[in-house]
Amino acid sequence: MNRKAPVSILMDQAAAMRVALAITMPNTRNQWCIWHITYTFGDKLRRYKEYKELKEELLVAIYDSFTIDDFESNWNELMEKYGLQENYWLKVLYKEREMWVPAFMKHIY
Repeated sequence: MNRKAPVSILMDQAAAMRVALAITMPNTRNQWCIWHITYTFGDKLRRYKEYKELKEELLVAIYDSFTIDDFESNWNELMEKYGLQENYWLKVLYKEREMWVPAFMKHIY
């Protein structure tokens, strides 16, 4: 790459990798691989009675929210609808939403 750092790098949610990439490539945006996140839905959310509907609606909120405001509104609506406001895993994902939600990355590409 002619000694040029990439614009962004997709990675999993490993904290050590995040730190290492920030040190070695400070001008490169680190992004979480959305596939890894959505793949984990089953492990983290399967115990919910309405898991199938929840998963479908989460995917729509993630992929079909074309603006940040749309995503925020759709996400919050789902958290309330399914009573997930206190789900630790979803709270962590939401806190780091700019790392993986497409609506937060439009300005990069």
